[in-house]
Amino acid sequence: MISALASPAITSAACPKVWQTRPLDGFSLRSHESRNLTSSKNRRCSRTVSSSLPHKFENIDSQISSRENPSPKYSVSPPFDSVDGIIQEKEFSIYSWTNIAKKLGACYQFIRPFQIRSAILEIIVISLFPVQAISDLSPTFFVRLLKTIIPVVFVYVYANGLNEITDLEIDKINKPFLPLASGDLSLTEATAIISISSVIIFLITATLNSVPMSIAIMSIFLAFSAYSIDLPLLRWKKNAVLAAATLTTIQGIVTPLCFFAHAQTYILGKPLVFTKTVFFTMAVMTSFGVVISIFKDISDLEGDKAHGVRSTSAIYGVEKVFWSSIYILLATYGGAAIFGATSPNLLTKIIAVLGHGIPAIILWTRTKSTNISDPTTTFPFYLFIWKLRIAEYLLIPFVC
Repeated sequence: MISALASPAITSAACPKVWQTRPLDGFSLRSHESRNLTSSKNRRCSRTVSSSLPHKFENIDSQISSRENPSPKYSVSPPFDSVDGIIQEKEFSIYSWTNIAKKLGACYQFIRPFQIRSAILEIIVISLFPVQAISDLSPTFFVRLLKTIIPVVFVYVYANGLNEITDLEIDKINKPFLPLASGDLSLTEATAIISISSVIIFLITATLNSVPMSIAIMSIFLAFSAYSIDLPLLRWKKNAVLAAATLTTIQGIVTPLCFFAHAQTYILGKPLVFTKTVFFTMAVMTSFGVVISIFKDISDLEGDKAHGVRSTSAIYGVEKVFWSSIYILLATYGGAAIFGATSPNLLTKIIAVLGHGIPAIILWTRTKSTNISDPTTTFPFYLFIWKLRIAEYLLIPFVC
């Protein structure tokens, strides 16, 4: 091909005139501008051109051949900077989503989910107490029930969040795994959560136009504010009697009484008539309220003592408080079983006896595997009592 043209004769003849080159598409083409050179330069040129032309034409041959037969093996790789940028962008995206998930998890733990679940369940169960027929369970019933649940959830978000904020230094000793104590949630973020919750509480409650609901929400809000806020005549949690009275009153009296009245008058639109189910619930939940209010401080003894909180455990000792709580719960189960056994309905008797006998046995069995002096076992036991409370709420409609 073209390389065959590069003979010595041709190159010698062409040497007196050296063609000025310009680059085009990877090889050189000749322009028509010429210049005269000396004989020595001509000889040097002859040697140079003679030796270079075959090489040049071979390059031309190879490029033409490659164009005629394109190879499928060629690939284009992005610059390293582009690859690094893509990797960094993906890593940043993963990092961002990980941080968001971690923050949401911290917020979830901050609101004490086990208490929120219990509050939602008790509102649903209590709202079903005045239902007398399937026709009562209309779409309006469920819409109004939802409107009831929302402010209840946020008032407990406020109460639990406020308690964690005011107990920050105590929790660094007792519960360093909590979001604030561990640093997963900042104080500013926690304050924003309870502030927004406060606004939602009053906005929704004001739209319901229900006196019992307003009384319940305001009672919970004010009681837990007084329980936690460290101001003169407040911070009731420092006093064992006031702390127990606060929690017991809210759980045993305010919640069943007010929300039953709200369900009957606002949700169902019926005249207010209290039933034995309400009074049975008040009796059982008062016992649970007493137990929860004194048992919760067993695992917090070290931090409470360090910050001058005179809890029941600090005054009477962990062992006495633990076993007193167990005996109160066992007595409650026994009384509830006897109450259900007096029912004329055989199925109610069976449910009442088994439904309270089995949890009592489980409770007693669990005490045998609990180290009273170890907070890592007493705190899970405290959460177990909350589960028993939820189970009792589920059982009440079948007993009364």
